[in-house]
Amino acid sequence: MSRIAIISDIHGNIPALDAVLKDIKSRNINRTFCLGHRVYLSTAIEERMKLFMPTKTLNEEADVVGYGDIHGAHIDNFNGKTIFNVGSVGNPLEITQASYAIIEGKYKSKEKSPLSISLVRVPYNIEQAVRDAMESDMPDKQEYINELRTAVYRGRKKK
Repeated sequence: MSRIAIISDIHGNIPALDAVLKDIKSRNINRTFCLGHRVYLSTAIEERMKLFMPTKTLNEEADVVGYGDIHGAHIDNFNGKTIFNVGSVGNPLEITQASYAIIEGKYKSKEKSPLSISLVRVPYNIEQAVRDAMESDMPDKQEYINELRTAVYRGRKKK
């Protein structure tokens, strides 16, 4: 069985990315795909992002579709397909832990075979991420910091 880690939405959060990469390594997973939204806040994140080389879109028909950008991890079925969102490494908006996915199955199998999708939550040093944000010139800094500490999206209206 092959195991692949899928990450997304790092948003320059180095402490969260480091915690996720450490977790992936501890699970002996050697293939990781980044779906996007890296956003550089420092040269340190640029160095880490060199780990993820650009790849071509597969453009293949698949029974499983993964995506990012929503910042909320979930797995669902739609029209006979399994769809999943990996959540966010650097700005999770459900709980205050970094999120990524692991897919386990027979890679490029011609026959139907078992498949597993796991959503993984990883604690990280949020206050270090807050300090990093404070030292940056990023826009909407206070809103971002509040999201890191509460996992509540700044645009969510209160009921």
